[in-house]
Amino acid sequence: LIIPRSGELITRFLEFARPLKLRRDKVDLNALVDEAIEHLTRQTPEVADLLHKNYDPTIPQLDADGELLERVVFNLLRNALDASPPGATVSVRTRAAGGLAEVAVLDRGAGIPPESLEQIFNPFFTTKPTGVGLGLAISSKIVDEHGGLIRVESEAGRGSTFRVQLPLDPPQSM
Repeated sequence: LIIPRSGELITRFLEFARPLKLRRDKVDLNALVDEAIEHLTRQTPEVADLLHKNYDPTIPQLDADGELLERVVFNLLRNALDASPPGATVSVRTRAAGGLAEVAVLDRGAGIPPESLEQIFNPFFTTKPTGVGLGLAISSKIVDEHGGLIRVESEAGRGSTFRVQLPLDPPQSM
């Protein structure tokens, strides 16, 4: 049991440490979120009825690495389900506004303490007893490489909202 866990830790650390090579293509954000949900429900079928979707159908396609962004959404959904009490719904919303496309994942968990909010995207920081602490750090790196932002808002006893904001027009390469 220790060996596979060590292997996972090493793999995830190397994933974090390596420079990302984005394979940009036209990506439908709503379809990407659906793919992340399908991936999650294949692994954990019982969560299918707990996910509430609200998509903005007017979001234009993004120039992005869909595979990497799907991993970000998957990670946020997995974390939201883990943070929520059994049977509580998790909402995922998309929208376009101000030159940005946004994916928001809302959970009904206990919230994140203020002292943890400051560190939540740092490598090896985790609030989970069995967490590695790289999921949000890797997600933040992926979003940053796309020229976007990932933010969290949290309120004790009410849950958390993670927002991924991506430019509708990709940053220009130098």
